[in-house]
Amino acid sequence: LVGPIAAAFVNRFGSRLTCIAGSIISSVAIFASSYSNSFIFLLITYGLLAGFGLGLIYFPAVVAVGEYFRERLSLATGICVCGSGAGTFLIALFESSLLGQFGWRGCNRIMALLCLCCALFGLVFVPQKKKREGVNENDNNNLKEIKEKSGLIILRDIPFFLMTLANV
Repeated sequence: LVGPIAAAFVNRFGSRLTCIAGSIISSVAIFASSYSNSFIFLLITYGLLAGFGLGLIYFPAVVAVGEYFRERLSLATGICVCGSGAGTFLIALFESSLLGQFGWRGCNRIMALLCLCCALFGLVFVPQKKKREGVNENDNNNLKEIKEKSGLIILRDIPFFLMTLANV
């Protein structure tokens, strides 16, 4: 449900600011939910506001892959999206242990801190410079080299690695 709004934010402000804003919104909302004394307050802070903020984090992370990769874009997007699925699985185990140690309020406060860390990952989203209209011979040679290499080369790309790590 947040996708169209997040898309408008990315178009207007870019992936970097959208991700940072989402990180701050979700962090504040999850932290505020730890002080909840009613179901309605919990529903608004944790359900609506945190969900909105997390949507603003997720969408730019997936869109940013398209800004960095032209060759093997589908592979890069697939790995990025798999990172969020693996992260969801692992965070459930982490939250379960936090619940046992700190209770749900302490768990939410720690999760708010983790959401705030996503702002640091948002700083990695450096806008790409506009591509030139003409392509020179050196660029053609570089494209041929890229096509000849294996698809595993993408795993060595630092921005891709950091974006995938941010999704986990």
